[in-house]
Parts: sequence; C-alpha cells; structure tokens
Amino acid sequence: MSNTPDIAPEDQPDILSRREVLKTVAAGLVLLLPLASATAKPTPEQWTAVGKSAEFVANTPKKVTLADGSVLYVTRQTAATVIAVSSKCTHKGCQVGWKPGETKFECPCHGAAFAATGKNLSGTMRHPQEILPNLPSLPTRLKDGSIEVDLAAVPVEKRRPNPE
Repeated sequence: MSNTPDIAPEDQPDILSRREVLKTVAAGLVLLLPLASATAKPTPEQWTAVGKSAEFVANTPKKVTLADGSVLYVTRQTAATVIAVSSKCTHKGCQVGWKPGETKFECPCHGAAFAATGKNLSGTMRHPQEILPNLPSLPTRLKDGSIEVDLAAVPVEKRRPNPE
C-alpha cells in the first residue's frame, strides 16, 4: 500500500520530462532556422581595383599591397581569367613570397609551399607531409580595363600577414 494520497487527475501538476522539454526546444529551433536564414544579411561586396589589366603578365603572380595592410598576389591566367590569393601563410601567418624559378609560393618562416592558385603543396620544414589550408582566394573581375577583387569575401585578418 502506498502512503501517498490519491490526487485527482485534474489536480495533478503538469510536469514535463527532460526528454519532452528537449523535443519541444528542438522543434522550435527547426521552425526558426528558415526564418533566421531568410533574415540573415549577406556581406555586401567590396570591389577594389588592384591595377590595370595590362600591368599583369600571364602566369606571373604580382604582389599588391592594399591600403588596409592586406597583401595579395594577383595572377592573370588568361586574357579573361584572373586569380587573387592572400599572401598570409595558413600555418603561422607569415608573408609568403613567390619563387619564380620554382613556380610556387614559399613561406620564409617555416617553409610551407603553395601553388600559384593558393593550393597547399607541402607543409612546414618539420612536417612537410602536413596538409595546410590553402591560401584564401578572393573573387576577381575585369571591369573597364582594371582588375578588381572583392575584399568582403575574405576577412582582413586572413589577408594581412603577421609582422615577421
């Protein structure tokens, strides 16, 4: 026999289990996600001219320093195709340099190597097999004879090399 008094169902307190609370919260989040993504504002483009198209030689990265301290390498691949990558090494943030004879970027601090497209070729001198993130690339366009890059696509901290 139980010592607890019988409570009529209409007098019992409403108690939710932990599982019921979590289900309710999860359902609410699922319903709010489309609303949140619909109201999220995309980062506005920030197109910045980096030079006249004629100043860039095919397949030769050109170093460009911007007013905000960002350092980019801009490469004309074809008459209509241009790529731009950050010069900030993805290992520790040193500024990579272009090695024309070896056709690659190399980090002077730890020896990481990157292709002209920014793709990681090798890790550091200590760990050459380590796969590092590629150099951040920025959207480019040709407009009125100039090459422009969209600075909003890559945050400034990923474009500005650390002091060496």
